[in-house]
Amino acid sequence: MSLPRILLLGDSIRMSYQGLIKALLEQQAEVVYPSVNCTDTRYTRAHLEAWLTEFQPDTVHWNNGLHDLRHAKGQPECQVPLDEYRENLSAMADRLATAYPGKVIWATSTPVIEEWHNPVRSFDRYNDDIAVYNQTALEIMYAHEFRVTDLGALVCSHAKERIILRSDGVHYNDQGRLLLAGAVIAQLRSLLGLPQAVIN
Repeated sequence: MSLPRILLLGDSIRMSYQGLIKALLEQQAEVVYPSVNCTDTRYTRAHLEAWLTEFQPDTVHWNNGLHDLRHAKGQPECQVPLDEYRENLSAMADRLATAYPGKVIWATSTPVIEEWHNPVRSFDRYNDDIAVYNQTALEIMYAHEFRVTDLGALVCSHAKERIILRSDGVHYNDQGRLLLAGAVIAQLRSLLGLPQAVIN
């Protein structure tokens, strides 16, 4: 009997925990993902069909946001404006809902520590934008009856951003990666009817 195939889509946050997901679900699921950073919704939307064809998943765990809401230094507009972000997400959500009914999970974007992140990056990110883009995404995902792995709320409720984030204020150290992976795996196991396990 073949194992369920899970496709992980997302940015460098996804890339940071994908290896943990693959290892921790070994012999329970086949975990696959693009070798590249999926960056923003423009890029993901342009490549979605190719990835679905290549990986032939049974389940999709997906996120876009942190690249969409980037600001070029000194510029008020986000890289992908909110209206376009909404349109891109809606189109992809429609496609995934049709192809994988009941088998799609959305992950919210995680917060940044602005005073660490913005001085060392060539672009800026702001938590106010993250909140707005997350809320926009959630409205779409709930309308499609997708499950949600609320990584943003998890990090905020954990109240340890300065412990689990690296010095760039956006990426996660080993402790943070394990925290995120645990939440993703719990959702995947619940959706697939797999036994839950404690992740240390």
